[in-house]
Amino acid sequence: MGVVTRAQSKRLRSQQSGSESDSEEPPPRGGEEEQGPDLISLLPDEILGSIISLLTNKEGARTQILSSRWRPLWRSAPLNLDASGLCGMKEAVVSRILAEHQGIVRRFRVWPFNLDADSATLDSWLRSPVLDNLQELGFSFYPFVWPGPLMPHSALRFSSTLRIAKFSGCQFPDDAGHQLHLPNLQHLELGSVIISENSLHTLLAGCPALDKFVFGYIHEPPRRPQLPPSALHFPSTLRIAEFGGCRFPKTMDHQVHFPNLQINSLKLKHVEIYFADRLHELIVENAPCLERLDHCGAYEDNMHISIISAPKLEILGRLTDNFSILQLGTTVFKGLNDVRISTVMRTVKVLALRFYKLRPDVIFNFMKCFPCMEKLYIKTHGDTGYPTQSHKDRNECLEHHLKKLWINYSACKWSDIQFVKFIVLNACVLESLVLNVEKHKKESSRYVKKERKRLQLSRRASRGAQIEFTSDDCFKEFPSPDPISCGSFHSGAF
Repeated sequence: MGVVTRAQSKRLRSQQSGSESDSEEPPPRGGEEEQGPDLISLLPDEILGSIISLLTNKEGARTQILSSRWRPLWRSAPLNLDASGLCGMKEAVVSRILAEHQGIVRRFRVWPFNLDADSATLDSWLRSPVLDNLQELGFSFYPFVWPGPLMPHSALRFSSTLRIAKFSGCQFPDDAGHQLHLPNLQHLELGSVIISENSLHTLLAGCPALDKFVFGYIHEPPRRPQLPPSALHFPSTLRIAEFGGCRFPKTMDHQVHFPNLQINSLKLKHVEIYFADRLHELIVENAPCLERLDHCGAYEDNMHISIISAPKLEILGRLTDNFSILQLGTTVFKGLNDVRISTVMRTVKVLALRFYKLRPDVIFNFMKCFPCMEKLYIKTHGDTGYPTQSHKDRNECLEHHLKKLWINYSACKWSDIQFVKFIVLNACVLESLVLNVEKHKKESSRYVKKERKRLQLSRRASRGAQIEFTSDDCFKEFPSPDPISCGSFHSGAF
């Protein structure tokens, strides 16, 4: 069956050893290693073909020069044909590969530099028999041409096998309803695609296994188009939704409201929100798997944020001091001055804040609400802040959990000095203190020495704490989300 057993491997080594002993050739020199038998070439064609299919097009083709054993394998191995590299493959090269390849093609991706202005070339490629069991299809016409060419009907002939589909810069055919049942499709991207409301509704309804859906416009037409309402009729399996470069309709699905956004999902893990226009209300109603909620919208957003149920929330950012109401369970921050803490969220480990002025009292209230917080990022960009009052109450966060503080720091602001000094003298397990300063100050040894003395680092509560002066953005090291389980809601560029 072509499988090398342990006995066969031993026999081959014995034969190789015997032939070497009978040879009169001198032993290899010290710098050369003795080569054993080529066991990989003894594997079955199916396994070798699978190995080749994991390589890039260029690397896979080069396996033909290894030996006569490998020479015919690439032409019959499962092929991942990606013509979207730098400058892409020429049309003739793609056509020749599809005509001569004897195996199946699992992935087929082509981009504008592979295609003509019309869809005739793409249509001829997609009708190739070697694509019959295609699992991943991606193509893009020039997005600067509006409207783009009509998508060929042949692009939908793989409906029963496709798992990933990415279409860009084209018009979706209106008479393809009977082809829009894709039972195995998990990832769908439509970029700068003109598609009717009925077609989009039928398409999404025909994707019962859809996990990720991306819709938007890469290069906006003269007038920003409106997102079809059907784009918000998700299947129950969807975990990731991304929208961009479009206007949201005034009437929305009852589960997704803009500018009043509600999140109610049993599977969603990460949410990032980018809004060019103001988001008035964000409600996390029931998200048992939500681990990260990051609002990256404008600082001026006067938002009402409610997190009713998110029992696994670990990362919360980037909250501003301009919100009208922040509700965390039964704890309510009405602005910054009226706070009633009645809920403790011990799951939150990372918090990022964007304040116009430093507000130590608000920060300490967050520490009470998130007593197990380990990393705190604070970015300020306004005038001098408020003084740090002495706190006699026990602070679990400072005593047992806070390990890293990254903060915008100015030696000209007494509020900054007071707050950082308080953290230095009271954070018992602090490992890293990063002070964001102007670049010329960071590079001044005199400035650094003076501030280290001013902050009383020699009396720090955590003897292992390290201090660093940086000119990098405060959120540079803010944990990045895992794209596999991240949902993004934004009205900026796609």
